[in-house]
Amino acid sequence: MIVDLVLEGHLEEPVAQKIVTYCGHEIGTSFGKKGFGYVKKSAHKYHSITKAGKAVFVLTDFMDTKCACIVEACEQYLTNHVGHPNDTFLLRFTVAELESWLMADRNGISNYLGIQSNRVPAQPDNEADPKQTLVNLARRSRNNEIKRAIIPDAKHGGSVGPNYRPIMQKYVEEVWDIDAAQQNSPSLARCINRLKVLD
Repeated sequence: MIVDLVLEGHLEEPVAQKIVTYCGHEIGTSFGKKGFGYVKKSAHKYHSITKAGKAVFVLTDFMDTKCACIVEACEQYLTNHVGHPNDTFLLRFTVAELESWLMADRNGISNYLGIQSNRVPAQPDNEADPKQTLVNLARRSRNNEIKRAIIPDAKHGGSVGPNYRPIMQKYVEEVWDIDAAQQNSPSLARCINRLKVLD
């Protein structure tokens, strides 16, 4: 099945594409990449795509929803707007952020960052701020390129370094092992299981 993507940010794109392909589907058009506010306001508008025989995969961070639970988030993002969503409209939240799923491949991320695997959280879905956790792991890296890319500095500000996205996109495309990651991330495993049953 062709699966169109509605994404929070640019790093979500290679992650979603890799997952969709892993689940045996064809990648369609990517929309969004304008932040969590856009997804919250506009995700439901893409439901009409499912009427054309395609699926829609919405991927965004749960942490940004400020909701108490996934059910409340789904109501705000979708069911308050679309009474009976089609089964081919998949609204999925990374718990708590996309970085949880990336760290869930513990051997992959530790080798990529150049750190010991036992420093990577065993249950990344439980991390309160996964992006900050990943940045802190990078501080321990033996690789100066990784450090410069991921760790924020006074010159650029922000929560991550200036080349965070390209260095992490390379990790997703070349290293990230979905089989390994879903063993340590229940939210990723649920997402994959849901995509696999698309018909």
